[in-house]
Amino acid sequence: MATKRGKAKKKNPCWKGYTAMGDDGKIVMKKKGNKMVPACRPIKGGASMSTKRDDDYNKKKKAAELVFKTRLKESGLSLSEFKKTKEGNKLAKDVQSVASQHQGFGG
Repeated sequence: MATKRGKAKKKNPCWKGYTAMGDDGKIVMKKKGNKMVPACRPIKGGASMSTKRDDDYNKKKKAAELVFKTRLKESGLSLSEFKKTKEGNKLAKDVQSVASQHQGFGG
């Protein structure tokens, strides 16, 4: 039985957005303790490391901030005066709530 032998494509041992491939196409290794491990590093101009959750957070944050800023301008009050109003206080808490939810996910 004949087997087909050729160059096997090396699989990237690193997580998404990182590589251990050198300029020569070989995996670069580094010593860690008594072991040799892949020297993973960020890919320049490569895949973004943001996740869908980060994108959703950014959209929610921008929306909450936009509503807050719009209502602040419409009110004609200073920032501190606006935050003392019922509406201003609620909107400020909404912005903080979005930020704290994201921090709860390790963001």
